[in-house]
Amino acid sequence: MINVDWNTAMPGKCSGLTVSDITKNACRLRWKPPEDDGGSRVTHYVVERQEVGKPYWTTIATFAKVS
Repeated sequence: MINVDWNTAMPGKCSGLTVSDITKNACRLRWKPPEDDGGSRVTHYVVERQEVGKPYWTTIATFAKVS
């Protein structure tokens, strides 16, 4: 018999979001990792945007660099 204990807890929200170096086509985003990691190390982030008036979100970047 094999028992697998899946950790399904979600991490908390990131905090301290700052936006800088804003241009017509880009900006720099910085944030602090969540205080609660949900029981597992955060391995990557997905950045999404939602245009005004649109009902959906679009992925604009993914990051595997977690420091």
